[in-house]
Amino acid sequence: VGFAIVATIAVVWLGFALFKTRAAGVGKWIVGVVGFQFVLGFGALLAVLGADDRGAIPTYDALAEAPAAPVLEVLLATAHQANGALLLGLVTLGTVLGLRLARGTR
Repeated sequence: VGFAIVATIAVVWLGFALFKTRAAGVGKWIVGVVGFQFVLGFGALLAVLGADDRGAIPTYDALAEAPAAPVLEVLLATAHQANGALLLGLVTLGTVLGLRLARGTR
């Protein structure tokens, strides 16, 4: 959790730092996606905490009898994962653009 807080601060700082450059659009996307990531993360957490105890994780032999995963949990967790991948791509793009703008290259 500690590293996640430090990483979040660094990512948001990058987004706001890009606001003052020609890459302001990327910075706005970074800040917006971080906010949406928090919403999805809290939604997924609440869905999991509010769910009934499903017991142990089924093994391959027990998959046929295993209950189906709740749709809300699956959708929120998948959206959270996909949004995290989008955020990783945006941070990579923002870092590259920020470094290129800082050096004065195109």
